Amino acid sequence: MIQIREGREEDRPSVTKVMWKAFEATRSLEDVEKEDWVARWNQPQDRDWAYVAVDNDKVVANLSFFITREKENIIRGKPIPFAGV
Repeated sequence: MIQIREGREEDRPSVTKVMWKAFEATRSLEDVEKEDWVARWNQPQDRDWAYVAVDNDKVVANLSFFITREKENIIRGKPIPFAGV
């Protein structure tokens, strides 16, 4: 049965691999693991939340929503909340 729960620190490697398979398969997993978003994943104190879908103790999906820090995601001086599955 699939369980939805808040992401945990120990989920970070699995989430990175799921995201890599879904979006970044042209680059190596090792390269993706070095990116800034990996370290920022699931940081509630910075308004960055993540939830995972777990099937038999294996992360199969990720839902994240966060405030972006990129210049192109700022309107009228305020960062825009962003989410992705």
